[in-house]
This record gives sequence, C-alpha cells and structure tokens, in this order.
Amino acid sequence: MAAALAQFNNYLNDVLGIQDQPTRIALNNQGLQGFDDFLLLNEKEIQDICTNVRKPGGTIPNPAFNVNAPAPGVPATVPNPGLNFSYMYEKRLKMLGYYMLHLQRIQRQIVPAQATLPRLTSCYQLKEHEDADEDVPLPPKMTRVDKVREHLDDIDNYLTSKLGSTGLPLAYVVREEVAVPDPANDPGYGLPTIYDEMIRRGTHVGPAYQLDNKEVWQLIRHVVHGGPGWSWVLAYQRNCDGRQAYLAVKTHYLGESYSARIRAQADNIIENSFYDGKSRSFTFERYCEVLKAAFTDIEATNEEVSETRKVRILLQGITDSRLLHAKSQVLATPHLKETFESAINFIAQFQDERRSHETTRQTRNVSTVQSGRGNTGGRGGRTGDRGMGNSSGRGRQQGRGQNNYTGRQYYSYRQWRAMTADQQQA
Repeated sequence: MAAALAQFNNYLNDVLGIQDQPTRIALNNQGLQGFDDFLLLNEKEIQDICTNVRKPGGTIPNPAFNVNAPAPGVPATVPNPGLNFSYMYEKRLKMLGYYMLHLQRIQRQIVPAQATLPRLTSCYQLKEHEDADEDVPLPPKMTRVDKVREHLDDIDNYLTSKLGSTGLPLAYVVREEVAVPDPANDPGYGLPTIYDEMIRRGTHVGPAYQLDNKEVWQLIRHVVHGGPGWSWVLAYQRNCDGRQAYLAVKTHYLGESYSARIRAQADNIIENSFYDGKSRSFTFERYCEVLKAAFTDIEATNEEVSETRKVRILLQGITDSRLLHAKSQVLATPHLKETFESAINFIAQFQDERRSHETTRQTRNVSTVQSGRGNTGGRGGRTGDRGMGNSSGRGRQQGRGQNNYTGRQYYSYRQWRAMTADQQQA
C-alpha cells in the first residue's frame, strides 16, 4: 500500500507537475491515493476534490497564538486557508481520471510510464467528442432483398458512428470475436486508430454493454421490421439481443449459400450483358455500370476478380464493330489491358472522338446538300425542283431557290430521297 501511494505521488509530481508536497498530501487526504481511485469518480467529483483542497473548511492552529502566554484577542485557531491549487492541476487530474476510465472500457491496465501528459491530452479529446454527441440518422428500412448489401453497409456505418453509453462506438457490440486479442497479436494502444481499438477491445461485460446491446437491437428492429429480414431476428426480440440479431441477418444474407446465389446472379448478368451500339437507352456508359455492379457483388462475397479478367469480360461484351480498333489498342497496351478503369476510359474517349468526327463530317455533308452541290448530278423531278449535285438538274419550270433551305425548313420527299444516309441521319 505504501509503495503504491509513493508511486502515485511520484506520478503527480513528475508527470502532472504537482510538485508541492503539502498539495499532494491534501489530495491523498481527500481520498486520491492511487490510480484506481479515479475509477470511482466522475469529473464533477474530481472538481469537488480540487475545490476542497483550495477551501477545505474547518480550522487550524493559529500560528500567532502563544500557548504559554496567550495574548488578549488572539484566537487559538483560525479558519483553514487551504492551498493554492491551480486550474491546470485540476485539468490534469480530470484528464487522468478520463484516461483511467478509458483504459477500463478497453480492458487495459495503466502503465504509469506510458501515461504521459501528451497521451492524456490526446485521450481527453475523445471526451470532447462524446460531449458533442452529434445525432446520427437511422438508416432506411429494408424492404427489398436485392438491396440487402446496401442496408448492411448502412447498419455498419451507423454502428461505427454512433456512440454507446460509455462512449464506445456501438460497433464493438457486434464484432466477430468477443475476447480481446491475444497480446502477441495486439497492435498496441491507440492503433491503428483509437476508435479501431475501442471497437476491438470494448468489454462485453457489465450494465453498459447490456444497454448498448439493447440499443443495437432497436436499430436492427427499425431496419428489418415488417420486411424480408424480420423472420430471421424475431427470436431475439424477447431479450433485445442486438448482437445475435445482427449476426443472424449477416449470416443469412452474407453466408456461403446466399453468397453463392449472389455470385450466380452476377455471373448471369455478365454473361448476358453486351454493347452493340444500337440501343440508345443501353449506352456504353450503362454497359460499364452493369459490369461494375456485377464485379462489386462478386467481390463482396470474398471472391476476387482480377483486373485482367475484368478487362477481358469488358472487351468480350463489346460487339460494336466501330470499336474494334479501340479493343485492339487495349489488348496491345499493357496498362490498359491490366486496369479495368483505364480500359473503360480509353474506349469511352475513343468513342467520343469518333462521334465528334462523324458529327463534323455530317455537318459538312448537310452544308453541301443545302448549297445544291454534291459529288453526283441529279435532275429535277417536278416543277420547281432543282438537281442536287455538281450539275444542276432543271425541272420543267425554273426553280426559285427551293434548295437554298436551312436545317429548319421542310424537305420534300424527293429531296429526302436524294440525300445520302449520313445526310438523312443529320
């Protein structure tokens, strides 16, 4: 006991900077005699202890009182003036108290040499985040099975963002392993991030965990109640067991049988998707989106799809003959045939340039038609019509400039038939 008290007082002196021995003794007299004493105190109670050190109340012997020769009017005792206890001392004690509570909730023991002032300061920032306690909107309800992966992602995001009763992210309730990692596999305090550690080591024992587990149940119930996933969690409603409800939903929809079904659906989509350039609604961009979604579904089932395989599938599904050159370029260029996104961008750019070239050529052809000049001659077929070509056809009557029309004017049937396919398309 004496050794623990000496170690604690040395920490107060060396780390927290409380170098005045009477002040440390005063804290001891208030009940702070070891690190674990902080586990019994909240921040308000630590503040009260500091106030008592400053103004302890009561009386002390009057230094001016002479017992052997009492002077008239000099009292034997005077009010206890307390000690000069600075605000920074109080702040550091509060940081130490929060740090001890943090270690308790992540199931770690204090190592005084590691409880440096910078670490206490960094840890205390968590409390400021907890006090802010920003409201996290509940995820939408799950009404369709085909969107279950998105719903599970929404649930995970909510659990990572929402803090529980002790400030731990609620995701600690549903982690796969309940026990804390073996010391040999423990990355250490605050690693890889302090929030990751809180999720990895948050205790599953005690009233706080029961409250948080119930809150997770309320979340799962909100998402699946009345929908296709409700039957899988109904058994956990009586005990409000959020952890088991979460695992039941995830196991059913992300288990091997369900994953096999997802992969089969994705493979079917890949097999039956192609781009021939004929449909205005199914554009090249839409074709790529379909493939991306299918690859994402497959990879979400823990089956890897290599970049080269993605590119191979992409090219196999392109049957538009106008993109044959682009496909050849992809296969001949290493960084294109090995990167799905790069291949998509190259083909899309090729297609844009081809369309731009066609538009320019069609505009020139229409301009030629409008001026009455072309590569072949023609003859007017009826009164008022003029030939379209290098030689002018003449009708039975002199036309009056009917061919000097603009793009907004009406074209007769004969004029339309005299145009090339590109001119008609323009």
